[in-house]
Amino acid sequence: MQNLSETVPAALRAELARRGIRKGAFAQQIGHDETWLYRRLTCRAEFTLSDLDLMCRELLIDPVELMCAATAIPTEETGAGRVPGRHPTPTPANERTGQ
Repeated sequence: MQNLSETVPAALRAELARRGIRKGAFAQQIGHDETWLYRRLTCRAEFTLSDLDLMCRELLIDPVELMCAATAIPTEETGAGRVPGRHPTPTPANERTGQ
């Protein structure tokens, strides 16, 4: 099993980048300064569950789904390593055509 204290911040960084959200702007949205957010996203300070909940609520992501995506554990809803509703799972050509 992968270390969640490293993979969850990486998944959050990736989600912010995919959405084009600047870290400073996101920090303000969640009521913290950029240094606070930077330290958590770079593993220089540990996340609390409250921190994770706050960020996931702002991004409208289920924390459990984010952790599954962070560790690439396949789930029925998301597939491996994807946050639901944001990144469709590629389908092999033979499944698309029904062959």
